[in-house]
Amino acid sequence: MKRQGYIFRILWLAALCTAFTGESLLFAQGWPAMPERDLLTAEQIARQSRLPLHDLTVGAALSPALPAKSVLFFSGTKSLSVQLNPGVHGSFDLSIAHLVGGSFAPLQVSIDGEQIGETIAVEGPVRPVVSSFHTPILRSHGVVLTLTAAQPASIGLIHLGWENKTFELIPSEAWKFNNQEDSDSEKVTALTYLFRPTRGPGVELRLSGGTDPTVRINEELAAVRMGQGGRIFSVPGDKLRYGLNRVEVLISAKDKATFQVESNPYAGRFFREVPDGINPELNIDPWPRAVLSNGLVTASVALPDPVRGFYRGPRFDPSSMITSLTADGHSYFGVNASGPRNPVGNDHGAGPAEEFYEVLGFDEVKIGEPFLKIGVGLLEKPLAKNYFFGDLYWPLKKFEWKWEVKESQIDLVQTGALRGWGYTYQKQIRLLEGQRVLEIHYNLINTGERQLTTSQYAHSFIRLDNQPTDKRYAVTFAGRVKPLGPLPTAATFTDGKRFTMPGDTMFIPLAGFRGVGDNRTTVALPNGTGITVSGDFTPFRYWLYASAQVVCPESFILIDLAPGENMRWTRRYELHRGDE
Repeated sequence: MKRQGYIFRILWLAALCTAFTGESLLFAQGWPAMPERDLLTAEQIARQSRLPLHDLTVGAALSPALPAKSVLFFSGTKSLSVQLNPGVHGSFDLSIAHLVGGSFAPLQVSIDGEQIGETIAVEGPVRPVVSSFHTPILRSHGVVLTLTAAQPASIGLIHLGWENKTFELIPSEAWKFNNQEDSDSEKVTALTYLFRPTRGPGVELRLSGGTDPTVRINEELAAVRMGQGGRIFSVPGDKLRYGLNRVEVLISAKDKATFQVESNPYAGRFFREVPDGINPELNIDPWPRAVLSNGLVTASVALPDPVRGFYRGPRFDPSSMITSLTADGHSYFGVNASGPRNPVGNDHGAGPAEEFYEVLGFDEVKIGEPFLKIGVGLLEKPLAKNYFFGDLYWPLKKFEWKWEVKESQIDLVQTGALRGWGYTYQKQIRLLEGQRVLEIHYNLINTGERQLTTSQYAHSFIRLDNQPTDKRYAVTFAGRVKPLGPLPTAATFTDGKRFTMPGDTMFIPLAGFRGVGDNRTTVALPNGTGITVSGDFTPFRYWLYASAQVVCPESFILIDLAPGENMRWTRRYELHRGDE
């Protein structure tokens, strides 16, 4: 029965093709060459979602002259889109193996909405050909290739292939050599450091000439192939570190004089020595701090410092790191780190860890130009479609912080500007007299010429008495809330107000905040040790996050200021002793 069904399917497809072409499919001898790498076969394309109605068959079943290579067949289709993931940023030679002749009309080829050419137009019997194109600079992932016919027609795809053809010279001053004084050594190692701002992209390095060079990135041996212009060494993105990477090239000593290495475009920044401000191994402890006390509560506030500070990443406001908050022998804040602390990492914050979530100017500027993040400074736009708070953007300029410390409070201020945007950001962190309460008062002033629209939230890394987060932790809201997603199996939600934590990662957006009174959340252990987080505003967005280290109730405030306007708001942390 299976064989009869298969024969019926082939006869049906042949009849369908004849109906559209007016003739039987006649293939030329041979088959388009299949590249060994960077390839999407017809089978792989067929597995992508949102394709029009299609069929998948093999050439040998349609004509004995053809080998058993697959054809992805679309009938009466106006256009189709396929996602490409080249793996590295670059400008590529793109090959499209497809069918021509009969009803297979020429196709306009577009990349992310930009037309780059048209496929080969051939009249007569249907046969396979390869149309080739050179693309502009493309991202490593999520590139959309669209094929469009002038009118609904048949489309037959065999494979899509690509190869990066653009490389940029890594400056000689970015490298240092070992064995420089040992002329008898047969091999020398060239070393550089690569800073990657985003997750995902791999890297390709091209070496011309040389005798059997090898490349290691973070001790990982890079794969090598021969390409146009020399040997090409590649490491996929999942083998690279987020941020700094150590790149070593082992070459023959006699090749040192002519040594040069190229990289694919926008691979990152290369350094001979790691700059102090991004070195994760530098100035771990101690860091500059101010210790506040009102006699009941003690708070250790990390002072902003682009080289020596507790937090030097591009995500959070560095003035919002309270590394310790204690009262009556209890502790209330923690550090969001499961391993060694990384002062230049994105997520290794402590205490409130505040962030202005929307940045200014990212969509307006070109790759390599600055955009503005309030509380941080000017960051460099990489080759990326959208801003993502989790990326490690290169800091072009950190805006300066100024502060004044008193016994139980610290006042901080920062100013910044870029292309018509401008702001003054004032903050006061204080312990209330005679109370186990920490308050943070904010004032943001739009000093620029453009509308300033963003939002601010406190991540609030809470860790009670240094206890890991598990089902003992309860998070209770003042009003009824609605989870906007499924809960982890180990978490519970009762009475519309109370969560228990799963002891692992959890992220749940919440709805139901109708007024300022709803912006009040308590995180507590069974013995009553806890902290209540509140604010004098109605949250326009609210997230509940937890990991094995911390619990984070995150309330967002919307900020929309015309030039000259300002906005004030307050966050409040009330501390509860155990067994009260």
